[in-house]
Amino acid sequence: MKGNIIRYGAFAAAILLIGYLIASRVGLFDRSETTTVATAVAPSAMNVNAMVASPKLLADQLKTTGSLLAEEEVQLTAEVAGRIMHIGFEEGQRVEKGKLLLQVDDEQLRAQLKKVTHQMALAYTQEKRLKELKAIEAVSQEELDRAITERMSLQADSALLGAQIARTSIFAPFSGTMGLRSVSPGQYVTANTPIAKLVKTTPLKLEFAVPERHLHLMKSGGKVTFTTADGKVRNAVIYAMQPGIDPSTRSGIIRARYANADNELVPGFFADVNVTLEERQNALAVPTEAVIPELGKVKLLLSKGGVVTPAYVSIGLRTADAVEITEGLSAGDTVITSGILQLRPGMVVQLTMNNYQ
Repeated sequence: MKGNIIRYGAFAAAILLIGYLIASRVGLFDRSETTTVATAVAPSAMNVNAMVASPKLLADQLKTTGSLLAEEEVQLTAEVAGRIMHIGFEEGQRVEKGKLLLQVDDEQLRAQLKKVTHQMALAYTQEKRLKELKAIEAVSQEELDRAITERMSLQADSALLGAQIARTSIFAPFSGTMGLRSVSPGQYVTANTPIAKLVKTTPLKLEFAVPERHLHLMKSGGKVTFTTADGKVRNAVIYAMQPGIDPSTRSGIIRARYANADNELVPGFFADVNVTLEERQNALAVPTEAVIPELGKVKLLLSKGGVVTPAYVSIGLRTADAVEITEGLSAGDTVITSGILQLRPGMVVQLTMNNYQ
């Protein structure tokens, strides 16, 4: 009996030893392997970019190009033939409205006017005498009518000569800056000979084209910013629009006015123009890439406690890179802005916050 117990004990011990060796060989008691498997099964957080929704100014702007034009510009030309007696300006000089800029010799015209004036005085006397004689039927009505016609003809000649004399003097039609002159004192000029340009540069006009789909948003008083070659951003205000559109470009011509108080800009400058089409004060806006269309609806993915949560929203103003959210989003909500297609509701995310402007 005692021998059987010993044999059974030895047999059981051998079985336990063999089982231990097999378990050790297959790694059943390997704690590091167990930890690795457990770690692989545990879910990991996905890294995404996010922003905190906050109210701000949202403006939809149109970028286009334009040119600066003078407020007023005229090419002064001689109106009658003659010799230049006087030039009353310097090149590049600022002149005031009404200043005498050029005088052409008018001596011959004045002599003709003096002659006509004497003839007209004699015609008045003759007409008066004939009226007295006609009153007593000493002359015919025909003679009186000829005298009246002669007097009226001389009056017309006098007015014509007066107008021609006036055209020998060229005055500044508005205040502005004189350009480079094309004539010299003593030079003989004919009608339409160019003299110089007169340009008014305060203020300046900014002219640019706007596509027809945006024309209904162009209003007098609208704000415009523009940049010239010096890189400085300046402000202008819309004041007029050309009636109709250009059929070849399907765009309308808009003009804005820039004060140019320091005369730092001149006509002809090229300008990059930004036109404010619409704007919202205190808008909750998100980047366009954060918006997800879904079966006629629009949603955002929010992070609440590090977990992805969908939110269906309503949108308002759209710009090139942002969308206004009018319903479904509150100030302070965390909006996920990257990895949108890889995310699902309930997923855990690791956030990198961006200060969206």
